[in-house]
Amino acid sequence: MIALLLKNENFRALYLRRMSEYLHGPLSDENFLATVEAIAAEIRAEMPRDYQRWRHNPVFWQQENDTYIVRSTRNLAGRRDWLLAASAKHVFQMTDEEWEALFGDIPEEAAPIPEKKE
Repeated sequence: MIALLLKNENFRALYLRRMSEYLHGPLSDENFLATVEAIAAEIRAEMPRDYQRWRHNPVFWQQENDTYIVRSTRNLAGRRDWLLAASAKHVFQMTDEEWEALFGDIPEEAAPIPEKKE
């Protein structure tokens, strides 16, 4: 059904406009990273209780999972918006003008996100 809707020019334009609005707002790299950081903080806070119950070493989670997940997410967050916009250009066969109007202000190479101090 979505394939048929996307053949409709009005729906296609609406979909791409909404995608642009979301990538510039609620689904921006900044919001994405803030959400991941909040989830990691919640998990981090539960680690002592997890250790008491299951005797899993909380240091393992901190060193392996938390560090890897947050670092990987930080690396992705700097380019995620642009990668999604570039994918839309390909999938929707957007012209350069269409893409520039909706996503042209998203930098291809974002500035590095500084490491969060714990």
